[in-house]
Amino acid sequence: MRHLPTNGGGPAITAILGNNAQCTTQSVSATLPHIKAGKLRPLVVFSATRSKELPDVPTLKELGYDTEYYLWVGIFAPKATPEPVVLTLRDAIKKAAHSDQFRTSLANAAQELAYLDGPDFQKFWDVDGKRTDDAVISIGRVQG
Repeated sequence: MRHLPTNGGGPAITAILGNNAQCTTQSVSATLPHIKAGKLRPLVVFSATRSKELPDVPTLKELGYDTEYYLWVGIFAPKATPEPVVLTLRDAIKKAAHSDQFRTSLANAAQELAYLDGPDFQKFWDVDGKRTDDAVISIGRVQG
């Protein structure tokens, strides 16, 4: 397999649809329209559990690979942000993330809400960062 550098997910999808690449790693939401149209075939999902949108597609773990990977979005504030401001922001973000409008938008984009508040997100961040570090070190790209 040879790496084909692109300027983002859109060009990578264009490359695979144009037969200039043989596989790609993308989010379910980015590829689902092409999967439904029969232009792409999903092979595997990187999450710990199967995707609700692709229930017949196995996880890497199901195939025997001890690998989990997520595309996620986090919201950050400068370290010196006063605690009352942080709490106000966290409350507002939590309310917005759980609103019907946001959940509907996620569903329309074939995404699932996996909201984590500050302390839980920090725990996820620590585990995910170590998992990523270990993966990069294991392929010899970084000496740890």
